Amino acid sequence: MLLLIMLTIVAVLVAVGALQNGQPVTLSFLFWQFQSPLALVILAAAAGGVAMGILVGWVRALRRWRDRPARPAREADASAADGIPASTASLGTRI
Repeated sequence: MLLLIMLTIVAVLVAVGALQNGQPVTLSFLFWQFQSPLALVILAAAAGGVAMGILVGWVRALRRWRDRPARPAREADASAADGIPASTASLGTRI
């Protein structure tokens, strides 16, 4: 909940800052040069930062999911019915 409140505050601050800067600016990148309102540049930079953050978080979550340890398939439940302790029933090698 605290994270959502903080994100909302940051989004409002970025929007207010962008709206207060409407004058056109000249942007140069390599061989290109063009004019754009500063508000648009600020909003595009903020959106690009959010997109990169989401992409990095998604990649990290995907790696964690891929590298998660394999779970034994209900061996603890099956061994409890046989009277075998679950700690010895789940011993085995992982491939």
